[in-house]
Amino acid sequence: MLIPTFETAAGAFLIAGLLTRAVALLLSALMLTTGFWIKLSVWHTGILGPNGVGGAEVDFLCLVVCLMLFAAGPCLQAADPGLGLERPRRRPESPHLPTFATPHMIFAPRRTTESGHHDVLGQQHLGRPHLLRIG
Repeated sequence: MLIPTFETAAGAFLIAGLLTRAVALLLSALMLTTGFWIKLSVWHTGILGPNGVGGAEVDFLCLVVCLMLFAAGPCLQAADPGLGLERPRRRPESPHLPTFATPHMIFAPRRTTESGHHDVLGQQHLGRPHLLRIG
């Protein structure tokens, strides 16, 4: 009864973004314990389990996800930064135009003006990538 209650509470904490790194680390320890010690050593079910059911593959998947959450930390919308528990990582602002397309950009069609220059939506081409910022 203790482990399902802990998993439910930890899931609620992760959804709210509260104590993200600590909860992810505790869940990682739990998944490591259930995957390696209980399912592989005590029950001898193997990774995929008998007939492909009941193995440790879900535990290992949850372990990897929890380790990724621990490494990434909270996002900007999480409760941790709002409560001052942890500062989220911010993407550094660059004064230069990016040299790759991000989700906030789309490729804009080029056209040739009467003078023979290429422009993007009415702007002169200056040797930069033909991207239009939409975000």
